[in-house]
Amino acid sequence: MKNLISMRKYLLLIVALGHLSFIDAKTILWDLGGVLFKVDRLGMSYYELGWKDFASYMVWDQRSPNNLKDLLFDDLLYRIDAQTPDSFIAYMPDGRRMAPIMMDWLKGMISGHELCNKLHQIIKDLDTRHYFVSERERVLLEKMVKVVFDPQVLARYTKLVNAGIELVELCRKSGCANIVVSNWDPFSYAHLLRTGPGRKIFQLFGQHYIFISGANGIMKPDVALFKKVIEQYHLNPADCLFVDDQIENIRAAESCGIKSYWFQGDYKALKNVLIQEGCLPLS
Repeated sequence: MKNLISMRKYLLLIVALGHLSFIDAKTILWDLGGVLFKVDRLGMSYYELGWKDFASYMVWDQRSPNNLKDLLFDDLLYRIDAQTPDSFIAYMPDGRRMAPIMMDWLKGMISGHELCNKLHQIIKDLDTRHYFVSERERVLLEKMVKVVFDPQVLARYTKLVNAGIELVELCRKSGCANIVVSNWDPFSYAHLLRTGPGRKIFQLFGQHYIFISGANGIMKPDVALFKKVIEQYHLNPADCLFVDDQIENIRAAESCGIKSYWFQGDYKALKNVLIQEGCLPLS
């Protein structure tokens, strides 16, 4: 009888301990850019654009480098016809509305090289009409086009965020499923896979759990993308957590019943959310 009671206490203890460490099966949908990856803008500017040219532009032309961004993203890109309708709205990380042709690029409808060629032709045509304030501005703008859209350049300056990668690895060890859901053009992504950061992501998630906009012809914040992800991976939205750095994408995911976290650069806060949602054990 004593042995039976002791065994019962032992079993109850095992159940209690198991309950304390149990983590519900969750599926975490991870954005890449801004969460697991970052682009080395400083390195890009220094090596691809040149600080001396920037300095000359500011001193002699009395223009801010931000003027180049305005020219490219608010003017030149809108001069190219696109398949994506104007009614579909997406935003860039700085809050700027994205031109429809950029959305075509992210959906794999046009390559970065094709886009560069179109933009360079527009710049050439505008230059004949004395559109630019100086030769410096034209040259810097041509360089900026390459920096933004050339797939090899973009892949070269894309770096892992170790704090984010560590959280993915912890979630894997805790038994969570992890899926990449990212806006990324297929051409620079193909180059990215040949780099160290790209291989790391491929190893972490596996080929079949990387959902890239450029490979599927659809992009965030289109609600249809999240519906496709749910269907393709046979997900229960209530068991998912989506992590993204853009509020428009968060709202789209939530409209599909996916609980989401708007990431704003604080990995400690993200870890706490993962713990609260049962993706990680209490540490």
